[in-house]
Amino acid sequence: MIRISVIKDIENPKNEGRAFCVESEDGKVIGCKGIIVDGPLNVKYNIDSRFADFRIVWATTESNIHLLQNDFLTNLKPMKKIIHINKNIIQQNAKNGKDEPVCRVEENGKIRYCMEVNIKGPSRMVYSPNKPRKCGAKLWIETDADIELIGEKV
Repeated sequence: MIRISVIKDIENPKNEGRAFCVESEDGKVIGCKGIIVDGPLNVKYNIDSRFADFRIVWATTESNIHLLQNDFLTNLKPMKKIIHINKNIIQQNAKNGKDEPVCRVEENGKIRYCMEVNIKGPSRMVYSPNKPRKCGAKLWIETDADIELIGEKV
């Protein structure tokens, strides 16, 4: 998910005319002059109770966005999630009579295991027998959508 907010003090020379602050899930922050969004935005508004008149407005999106930087566009995509089944755990479960989670989900460099994954948007399945992932997977699912992990091993 990508978070977009408005830079409050746009006239400050330090901001160099940038009106927006864009933050990706991996924490990368970019200032830009304009934004084109390829899909829906979820706009949020909040009043910070610590300061009387300080209002916070931001938007989040799962869509690709294009940033206007000094009269040219740069692209920033949401963080991809990779989902596959760990066949080694399936074999260990069968051998040892266990029921350990086998769905492996990789997001932001973090690996989590669960029994089921609900993908809440578009995804694609990739079969790459000649170029497997580092973990050895030859078949996996990629998505930028939100996901729900069911039966996650904590």
